[in-house]
Amino acid sequence: MITLPRLTALSSNYCNVAMTSSPHYEDCVVAIKFSGDQMSLCRPGRDLEWTNILTPPSCLENSNLMPGRDLEWTNILTPPSCLENSNLMYSKRDKKFYLPAPGGKYLFSYHLHSKEEDIPEVQEVVYRGHPELDQSEWELLSSCTRTEYLVESPFSDERFLVKWYARGFYSSVLERIDHITKRFMVFREEETTEGSIMCYTEDIGDMCIFLANSEAFCVPASSCTGLKPNSIYHMGRGLGFYDLATGNPHQYRAPDGAPTLSYWLPPFST
Repeated sequence: MITLPRLTALSSNYCNVAMTSSPHYEDCVVAIKFSGDQMSLCRPGRDLEWTNILTPPSCLENSNLMPGRDLEWTNILTPPSCLENSNLMYSKRDKKFYLPAPGGKYLFSYHLHSKEEDIPEVQEVVYRGHPELDQSEWELLSSCTRTEYLVESPFSDERFLVKWYARGFYSSVLERIDHITKRFMVFREEETTEGSIMCYTEDIGDMCIFLANSEAFCVPASSCTGLKPNSIYHMGRGLGFYDLATGNPHQYRAPDGAPTLSYWLPPFST
C-alpha cells in the first residue's frame, strides 16, 4: 500500500497511474492521469513541506517540537480536447511520461520535473505496415472502441505501440455495458535513417504485454510459469488474453459475484 496525499480531481470518472520505480525508492515519481485534461505528479519520498506553527508565547520554548509534513501534488493541465482518455506510460529509457493521442498519431511527453505551466513535447508517429484484412474486417474494426497504449520493455530498449479494438454490447447478466475484444495491433519501434518508425508486427518473441486501466507493461513469458509468449493479457474491457500469432482472442469468465477487475500489478525489481 502506498500512502499518497489528498488530491482534488477535475474529473474522477477514470484515471490511470504510472510510477518511475518502486515507491520504496526516494526518487520515485507517481503520475496520475484523469479523464479530461488533468495530470498530477507527486514524489512520495521527497515532496515534503514543513508546516510552520507559532506556539503560545512564553509557554513552549523548550518543548520538543514535531513538525508537520505534507506531501504535495503538481497539477498539470494537458492540451484541451486532445488527451482526455489517453493512457499514461513512463519510459525508463527517456525518463519521461508519455501520453499517446487518439489514433496513436502523436506522442505527448512530460519530463519528471514538469511544472503546472509546462507545455509537453510532441512527437509525430510514423507507421509502416498493417495486417492484411478484407473490407468487412476493416468495417468491423471501425465500429469498435479503440484504445492506444505505449509499452516499453524493462529489459531492453524495445518499445511497442498497441491498438486495442473492442466492441461494446449490453450484458443482461452483468446489467451493464460489456466488451468483446476483436483485435490487437502491435507496432514495434525501429530506428531508421528517417527517424523512429512504428512497424507492424505479429511477433514479440517471449514477451507478454499486460493492458488495463493501469500503466501497460511487459514481461518475458519464461519469467512466470503459465504465461503464453507472444500474447497480450487484458482486463477492463473484458478479461482474457490474445494470441498475436493466430489472432485468436481468449476470454476468461469471472466467478459469479466477483468484483470487476481493472488493474494489473507490475513487478518491481528490488
